[in-house]
Amino acid sequence: MISDLTVSPAYWLLLLIGLAVVGVASVPIYNLFFHPLRKFPGPKLNAATRIPYTRMISSGQTHHKLHEMHKKYGDMVRISPDELSVQGEHVWDDLMGHLKQGAPENGKDPGFFSFSKSGNKSISLAVADITHVNLIEEKLKARGAMETIRPDYYHAKGPESSIRHSKRLTNFLDANTELHVLITAGSETTATTLSGATYLLGKHPEVLRKLVKEVRTTFKHENEINMHSVQRLEYMLAVLNEALRLYPPVPGAIPRMMNPEGGIINGRWVPGGDSDGWIDRGETYLIWSKPALNVHLVPARLIRRALRNSIGHWLFTCHHLNSSGDKMVTIKTSNERVLCVDDIRKIATAKLPQIISDFYNDGSTTQVTVHENSSAYSKYRLRARVFVDVSKVDPSTTVLGEKIDFPLCVSPAGLQAMAHPDGELATARACAKRRVHMGISSFANHSVEDIRTAGLSVGPLTNAIQLYTMRDKEMQLRIIHRAEAAGCKAIFLTADSPVLGVRYNEVYNDFRTPDGLNLPMLEKTSEMIRSQTHDDGFTAFNSDSHSWEREIPWLRRHSKMEIWIKGVLTAEDVHLAVQYGCDGIIVSNHGGRQLDETPATADVLLECAKAANGKIRIHVDGGIRTGTDIFKALALGAQCVWIGRPMIWGLAYNGEAGVTKTLDILYEEFKRCMQLTGCNTVADISLASIGAVITYIIAKIVHEFFLHPLRKYPGPLLSRFTRIPYWIANLTGNQVRHMHQLHSRYGPIVRYGPNDMSYTDHQAWKDIYGHKKDRQDNPKDQRFYPQPDSGVHSLITASKEDHARVRRMFALAFSDRGLKQQEPLFQKYADLMVSKLHELSTTEQDLVKILNFTTFDIMAELTFGEPLGLLEGSKYSPWVSNIFQAIKAGPVMQMGLYYPLLGYILKSLAPKKLQELRRSHAQHTISRVDQLDS
Repeated sequence: MISDLTVSPAYWLLLLIGLAVVGVASVPIYNLFFHPLRKFPGPKLNAATRIPYTRMISSGQTHHKLHEMHKKYGDMVRISPDELSVQGEHVWDDLMGHLKQGAPENGKDPGFFSFSKSGNKSISLAVADITHVNLIEEKLKARGAMETIRPDYYHAKGPESSIRHSKRLTNFLDANTELHVLITAGSETTATTLSGATYLLGKHPEVLRKLVKEVRTTFKHENEINMHSVQRLEYMLAVLNEALRLYPPVPGAIPRMMNPEGGIINGRWVPGGDSDGWIDRGETYLIWSKPALNVHLVPARLIRRALRNSIGHWLFTCHHLNSSGDKMVTIKTSNERVLCVDDIRKIATAKLPQIISDFYNDGSTTQVTVHENSSAYSKYRLRARVFVDVSKVDPSTTVLGEKIDFPLCVSPAGLQAMAHPDGELATARACAKRRVHMGISSFANHSVEDIRTAGLSVGPLTNAIQLYTMRDKEMQLRIIHRAEAAGCKAIFLTADSPVLGVRYNEVYNDFRTPDGLNLPMLEKTSEMIRSQTHDDGFTAFNSDSHSWEREIPWLRRHSKMEIWIKGVLTAEDVHLAVQYGCDGIIVSNHGGRQLDETPATADVLLECAKAANGKIRIHVDGGIRTGTDIFKALALGAQCVWIGRPMIWGLAYNGEAGVTKTLDILYEEFKRCMQLTGCNTVADISLASIGAVITYIIAKIVHEFFLHPLRKYPGPLLSRFTRIPYWIANLTGNQVRHMHQLHSRYGPIVRYGPNDMSYTDHQAWKDIYGHKKDRQDNPKDQRFYPQPDSGVHSLITASKEDHARVRRMFALAFSDRGLKQQEPLFQKYADLMVSKLHELSTTEQDLVKILNFTTFDIMAELTFGEPLGLLEGSKYSPWVSNIFQAIKAGPVMQMGLYYPLLGYILKSLAPKKLQELRRSHAQHTISRVDQLDS
């Protein structure tokens, strides 16, 4: 007999309590042992429950607590069940960056941002917060009733762009919210920052002393202090940045939600939200913790960044840096390890705005001559000597009748005030200090009189004035007379510029001389200069009808200064310079800024020196970057070298002190080179001091096989020394088969040329072609791309920026919407092709040709708006045939670009018929495009 079971109420109560305990206990168990974030390090209690993190936030010690956690657990710390704190160099981009492709960005969770009056007050707002919002609402209504325009946030940038007229602020609550943020961000946070800064200054009296000194040396009177002028206080800005790091005004970070698909954060996979499991754990949250490098106030480490960010401001104001500014630069440079000219180049390029650094650093068209100028000297090797007494080595020489410390002078370079406000004045002082001569450009931003005065204030200085052959001979005479009266010793007549070279960067950047810079030697004000491009301005005054018989005798009649010809590259022109009685020549290709693909000056120097044969003095410029380059130039026959870009980099780096640093580095390198080669005087340097071609070839073979950075990568032995095997495969149409065979034999990474690597691994694609914010992209080598005759690059040859711009232009055409609109066109030609195949199926046909007919017709309609009729007519048009010929000629063109001399020969041997076909092809394309516009 089974009796009825009765259950007491106490049993049910105990059961409910037990279930509750199990339910509560299961959450921390899941968080500790089954949660997707379980493998991330952090305190176990924080991983089990959010209570410790909530206590940390409420204590106001979030920043310091997180700092301690990161010190213990590393860059990624699990600070609560669903939250990670991440710090690292590139984490900000991973968390906050907007990705153009791939997974959605990590979004904001509204639950962490809700404070509006219209929200759920019982959850989102404390009583004080409600009062605050009500007060804002009252004040906003009162402000809105005012008719006057005041310089406040309500009229932030004028009535049209103010909060009052913002289209985004569709109602009163929107304005309420915005002002809530502005008031909070501008008051309590600022006070916190200043409080922390004051406390830190009290704890670091040495920093306080430097700060006081900066303020007192920058401002002579308190009325000079305003919001604009305090931006010059680099040290103060660095102090505030350090205070923000050590005492952040918002110690608690607002988390970002991990996107649902998850993603890579700081190099590690982080899962997204998951609501499908047996426990709904919601989202994964991420906060970025700015790494605290140390707990001490060290503002000096931020000076470099502060200067870099502010350089664009003072660059275009064209005033002298005050003494404090100079001191701050000195503070910055004391922390830099500047050992060579290339170090100075890197710092200068980083400091200058891109448009200015492009102007200084780039050359014409494809930059071949620019690069070869500096690399040409590496072909020659030095012959070191031993047991030679060099204790009294003397690197000095005589140039323009005056003794200089070593055989180097500073070239006449224009627009120096773009690199530093003092421009040519700073260069002159540095040259006088180092006891070398200086050329003055017609495009100088200061007058010849002021430049001479600046240099002579330091010590003796010899100058040469650079001239172009000008249309206005009266102006040219005025320049000559002013230079002669000021004490210049020579005229450097630039002979390689009947027209200006094509410099793509100036066209792309629409380069114009910055506002406030004058050209006093050309009698042009800033307003006159900026009214036209650099190219147009040059064309307006320069004469392209110059000649030996016209220019040299004319100069002799009007000046007693020496006449030097700048821009000579051939023995023929050396002979003419001697014939017309010139005093000297400068072997120069204008730094690669005129005609591209001319030889490097080092490569023609020996030819020019032999032609001179002691009858005329010979100097050289272009590509000089080290003291050994100076030595090699002298061994090849030059009596002195001139530098341009290194001086500009020195100016941008640190003004007069930067130019002095550049000259000192080159002096010490040259002197040491003389000592190690056993030369006690400049006269001891000869061609015997260097090993030329044979030595170079032997050294290159040894280098490629045993010393090259790529020597450890597998590949054919012959390919280590030459690219010829690859070119043969390319010319015969077997490039793909050739590379496949190499990879089958040597693996996924193969060295197929002296400096060439081939990869098959899928990750290599992203590493080579991907755009990453934490490193520079791998640029295109224009030697492998046929250059457009028009100078306008296509999607294939364009730079990163232009490539992105062109892609955006065509993005709509390749979108889902665009492809759907194009679908009828594709359907039309697919049907026509199938019909054509049926029609021709009774005989043998070339399917590749039919497919080409179809694709060319489709692309012609998409590009030109009409078909080519290839599929209908079953034959290629001359225009399409030219395309195939051009593709076949591609490997030959690549070889010509890779080896400029071969390219020159190929161009000269190209039959006229081929050139006419190319022009015809281009004209046909232009006419088709023109039809679209008509």
